[in-house]
Amino acid sequence: MFSIKASSFIYQTEFHTPKFPNLKPSKTLSPLFTPSLKPNNLSFQTTRLRSSYNPTSILPTKLPCVSPKTQFFNSLSEKVVVFLVGSFIFLGCFNAKPCLALPAQATTSSRVNLEGKNETQKRKSEEEERYEKILEKEPRNVDALKVLLYGKIRRGKTQEAVECVEKLIDIEPDEVEWRLLQALCYEMMGQLSKAKRLFKEILEETPLLLRALHGLAMVMHKNHEGPAVFEMLNEALEVAVREKRVTEERNIRVLIAQMHVVKVTS
Repeated sequence: MFSIKASSFIYQTEFHTPKFPNLKPSKTLSPLFTPSLKPNNLSFQTTRLRSSYNPTSILPTKLPCVSPKTQFFNSLSEKVVVFLVGSFIFLGCFNAKPCLALPAQATTSSRVNLEGKNETQKRKSEEEERYEKILEKEPRNVDALKVLLYGKIRRGKTQEAVECVEKLIDIEPDEVEWRLLQALCYEMMGQLSKAKRLFKEILEETPLLLRALHGLAMVMHKNHEGPAVFEMLNEALEVAVREKRVTEERNIRVLIAQMHVVKVTS
């Protein structure tokens, strides 16, 4: 009985196992598909396979959370910094040139002005020397005295100007221009009392002469006679109104306004 079952088993094995002369059968044959696997075991293996394969495992576990608002301000700050740096560089490049050019330009213009001034003074000095030579021959030459008078006043040589103007007064005593210049020279020299007396002498003869009124007002202002200045000018204004001297009235009103400005600013 045993031999029959054994031979039957051997026969079945030989039937299902093909005979290859060059291939030795392995001790155990594992089937490609095992029908005895249960569905639960299959799902368990599938789940384990899925859990073991994680495609995101190579990525960082936590990503930095940056809000759009933060990104906007970061980008804006970077642009502002770049803009400011570029602006400073731009302004520095363009402001450097005038700094180098201005001193040279100012030096050139000042040198030209100085040369022109020196040339003018030299020419006037030569002219004055020529008229002085004329006065040596003609001491009462009015034209020569006038040139010397204005030249010395212009250059601040007041004492020498007084000598010239007194010679002119001696030659032409009725000329008011020389008397006005005489009073002006004494005012420039600081002799206010004498200048005031000379201006009053002129106004006694011509009460509405504007240059004399202006000169007297300035001398009185320098002498700190504030209220008396406007009393004197108002008296002259009344004379102009009474005599219907329209031009003189208008000029005196303008002079009063000017003296108010001088009083405020001084």
